[in-house]
Amino acid sequence: MTLENASLKSLQVKVLTTLEEIQAMRNVWTAMQWHPNADLDFYTLIVSVRSEVLKPYVLVVSRGDEPVAVLAGRVEEGRLEIKMGYKVLWQPRVRRITLLYGGCMGQTGEDVNRAVVKRLLQSLREQKADLLSWGGIRWKSPLQQMLSRAPAFLCRDYLARPSEHWTMDLPTSLDEFLERKMNKKHRYWAKRAMRVLEKDFPGAVRYRCVTTPEDVETLFSHTVQVARKTYQWGLGVGFQDNEENRKRLRLAAQKGWLRGYLLYLKEEPVAFWICTVYGDTVHLDFTGFDPELRKYEIGTALFLRMLGELGAQNVRHLDFGLGTAFYKERFGDGKFEETTMCVFGSSARALGLSVLRLLTGGPSELARALLLRFRLEQKVKRIWRGLVTPAQEKKEPSAAKL
Repeated sequence: MTLENASLKSLQVKVLTTLEEIQAMRNVWTAMQWHPNADLDFYTLIVSVRSEVLKPYVLVVSRGDEPVAVLAGRVEEGRLEIKMGYKVLWQPRVRRITLLYGGCMGQTGEDVNRAVVKRLLQSLREQKADLLSWGGIRWKSPLQQMLSRAPAFLCRDYLARPSEHWTMDLPTSLDEFLERKMNKKHRYWAKRAMRVLEKDFPGAVRYRCVTTPEDVETLFSHTVQVARKTYQWGLGVGFQDNEENRKRLRLAAQKGWLRGYLLYLKEEPVAFWICTVYGDTVHLDFTGFDPELRKYEIGTALFLRMLGELGAQNVRHLDFGLGTAFYKERFGDGKFEETTMCVFGSSARALGLSVLRLLTGGPSELARALLLRFRLEQKVKRIWRGLVTPAQEKKEPSAAKL
């Protein structure tokens, strides 16, 4: 027997598909959890509240009788977007195994990865799923390479691409951040963002941080009021007016995780940051601001205020979350690349979806590569965002009238 086969045989992988089974291993799960997205209480909330979730899907990897790793996910019914660029061509209904961002907990290593990937491919057949989707995989990591090679040729993901993930070490105060983490030019810009707002709206600027369950409803309604004006709302992403977000805020407040920052001008909410403090790290979940006040950089002003408060609370790290944005590049001091991998099942329908996705997405990826080469991607994105940003009603007050 080879060393590899001996290692594989020493590991057992069990699939849990009910909340009762999962709750029975609460002590194991909570000892391994490291990210709020896969916190057991948050996981249970999402599985219970989302109508598209058919059942939990959790892998428990054990060496002998000892659990050494947990992989959290869900079996869902939803839509697969077949897109060309931003244009959605078709949205067929699919059955999907979704593995959570932050849901890979416990030990990692080649033997664990091989056991997990082998079991996932088997589960595609057992769960009658068209595909599985796994987000937060480090780009060019051994796990990504394994997921790229293990499936059959037509089941592989040929469209996976890297996405930047920015982080920052937090100072103990805003003054420390400005003096030690920013050069003179950026320091002047940051101070000006706060100074100009106070100058143009004397006595009308108010900041608020919501942390308690009693204030969640106010935070929710004021955040929605601002979010409706953003381009994210037009795309159907970002903070949305739904019961899931209301329950998320309540759970976070009950757990002591919630930091909901609001900026008001004459008692009107104009900007927000919704954050989760988990351990010594704050995770930025949602943000938005009134686009009519763009020139005042109110999002930056609120962000700087937030940094000062979090540093004083012994929060030491900031996770900006997925994707690239101007403010992440400006303030972040560390980054890594990650991706979402899709693996398709072996049924005729799943293979057809895989081929169709490749035929439509391939040209888009080629076009994107050309835009990146000629530094035009951000310009195209700005034009698109302008087209989907909700028009402001004429009756809304301008910045000068607030």
